[in-house]
Amino acid sequence: MLTCFPFNFADAISAMHREQAGQLYRDPQTVFGGGEACGLCGSGLIDAVAVLLDAGILKASGRFAVTCAAAGYLLDPADTRTAVTGTAAEAFQRAKAAAAAAVEVYAGATLAGCEMALLSPEAKNRLIQIARNLSLVNGSLVIGYEDLHIEELRLRPIAVAR
Repeated sequence: MLTCFPFNFADAISAMHREQAGQLYRDPQTVFGGGEACGLCGSGLIDAVAVLLDAGILKASGRFAVTCAAAGYLLDPADTRTAVTGTAAEAFQRAKAAAAAAVEVYAGATLAGCEMALLSPEAKNRLIQIARNLSLVNGSLVIGYEDLHIEELRLRPIAVAR
């Protein structure tokens, strides 16, 4: 659960990066609506986690390497609404692990479908038909999924086959 995630995107931080001096930086134009930041949207959290990892503030385990304020790690020290909490980092970590494990388990079918959609003009109608017949698959019931999920909990770049 993101404690500062706004219910709408207006005034949400959408991007973060580090300056050469190593300071966390948010360009005012990365706030949807251009107003004062009231929280992080999903892409803002992804950037914040990447920047915090790169800066050594967040460990690959998802734990903070530094002592944080009660509100969490403040991206803007003057504004508690920009805090990344341990709970938010853990939620990101679990979502990243689930996505990475799913890609690993279903990569062949997923990548083949994407390739087909990109290269075949007829594929659009076929994909629409397929989408209408999709059913939910509980990944935890797929052999090997849980092991992959646990393996992917560490915060590190996902290897992409080329």
